[in-house]
Amino acid sequence: VEHLWRKLHSAGYIYQGKYEGWYSTSDEAFVPDNKVTDSTSVNKTTGQNIKVSIETGSQVEWMKEENYMFRLSEFGPRLQQWLDSNPRAVYPDKYHTMVRGWLEEGLEDLSVSRQRDRLPWGIPAPDDPEQTIYVWLDALVNYLTVCGYPDNHHAH
Repeated sequence: VEHLWRKLHSAGYIYQGKYEGWYSTSDEAFVPDNKVTDSTSVNKTTGQNIKVSIETGSQVEWMKEENYMFRLSEFGPRLQQWLDSNPRAVYPDKYHTMVRGWLEEGLEDLSVSRQRDRLPWGIPAPDDPEQTIYVWLDALVNYLTVCGYPDNHHAH
């Protein structure tokens, strides 16, 4: 995990940035604006409707924090070109259309760390003890290590 983090960071794909947006504590995930809606419940303190994730129904709150970000936005055009060149890569067609729509909307950079005081149980970000590598990044490395990464990654 640390090796991949350092490779991505040195290539400019991971950068430190400020993240501001809707966050679901129960889902441990930031939620895009277009995936948030008002619930029928009302906050007793403010009198306003409670915001929830459309996908999970979990309550979200507005949060600002400094995290490390992955430049997913940079991969959109290449992914779109690859998908066009490989029309059967995503099947059935309704899912191909869904993925194509995501790419056409534009991919946003992803937060790949959390503040350590909020997520103390994960792998610390290299050279930054205040940040924890977020689980989706460290979990994906498991697939690479099965193929021998980082030691034999050119052999597969």
